[in-house]
Amino acid sequence: MTKYTVEIEGKPYEVEIEGEGPSYSVIVDGVPYEVSIQEERVREEKTLHAQGPVVVSSPSIPTSRAMSPGSVPSPMPGTILKIHAVEGKTVSAGDLLFTLEAMKMENQISSPLTGTLKRILVKEGQAVNTGDSLAIIS
Repeated sequence: MTKYTVEIEGKPYEVEIEGEGPSYSVIVDGVPYEVSIQEERVREEKTLHAQGPVVVSSPSIPTSRAMSPGSVPSPMPGTILKIHAVEGKTVSAGDLLFTLEAMKMENQISSPLTGTLKRILVKEGQAVNTGDSLAIIS
């Protein structure tokens, strides 16, 4: 695993990269991502510059954290901006449940399954970590 410090919009991030092109496992400030770098990459003085598009998937949820059935986990650390669902109501797979702000970007968290929203475990403005349970659907 190779470690870097990268600067994005003036803010430094600790990055660990493992793998051989075109797919890599990348950990940015403790959050794991699967990344695909498409051609032309240049390495200068321990700084990685990606030329062209860089495709980043949603962060993976650590497997060390056991999730209960029906739990809706946070895919990344951030702050709950808006709760779009109501406890006790039926939700369908893909329904918008939460808006999460992470790294100055808004991320929509949808229901992974159809069922009744049994419990909302977070409040607007609350900080969450990767894998934290946001809601329970039964």
